[in-house]
Amino acid sequence: ALKPRVVFTRTKVQKDVKRLLEIYRANGRFAANIEPKVIQLPQNRADLIFEIEEGPLTKIKSIRFIGNKAFDDGDLKSVISTKENKWYRFLTTSDTYDPDRLKVDRELLRQFYLAEGYPDFKLDTAVAELTPNKRAFFITMSLNEGERYRFGDISMSSGIRNVEVAELKPLLEFKKGDWYDNSLIDKTVKNIREKVGTHGYAFVQIKPRVKRLSEKKEINLSLEIREGPRVFVERIDVTGNVR
Repeated sequence: ALKPRVVFTRTKVQKDVKRLLEIYRANGRFAANIEPKVIQLPQNRADLIFEIEEGPLTKIKSIRFIGNKAFDDGDLKSVISTKENKWYRFLTTSDTYDPDRLKVDRELLRQFYLAEGYPDFKLDTAVAELTPNKRAFFITMSLNEGERYRFGDISMSSGIRNVEVAELKPLLEFKKGDWYDNSLIDKTVKNIREKVGTHGYAFVQIKPRVKRLSEKKEINLSLEIREGPRVFVERIDVTGNVR
């Protein structure tokens, strides 16, 4: 906010200090300290000096999980991108605190549990506590695994001419009784789309529909395969063709 020949106010100084601290924290230095000093000059002028003590990178001292029963802390630590500070991690920044990285870790944990048969998994909280000396973080993740499910009945229906369900069933990446895995459904959808494409249908809609049977701990799955609406190219623009 403050620049040379701009009216000096302490509010602007405080905003500049706050902004500078935000920049240091975004780069993993939560122990940074900034002290603004004002030197009075003649003719109602003043020099402004920011004395900065950057401090060390703020490392992750420990990561712990609460509520995990099926997998231990070591299993889950291998899934997330945030890592604990170790002497051999001097070539990476994965052991420095980054709130954006924690957001990624939420999704990594969700995908991991979905692939292991836990469709009800929830990460309730992910709390990062800074030590009093501002040199390390302790991260605690509280989660609810939910129940583990298996695939139940699996069915398909085809609304595309010349595409029979019988030729699509071998493309299933799972069978009844397997542990539920959301990623295998995605692979199956991809397999079917590629197979139907060989029949000349470029526009295909595949809708997986699931029905949960809580008593049996099973998930029934039906795949509806339909021809989707065609999309036409209206215009083709070529840029950069100077020759």
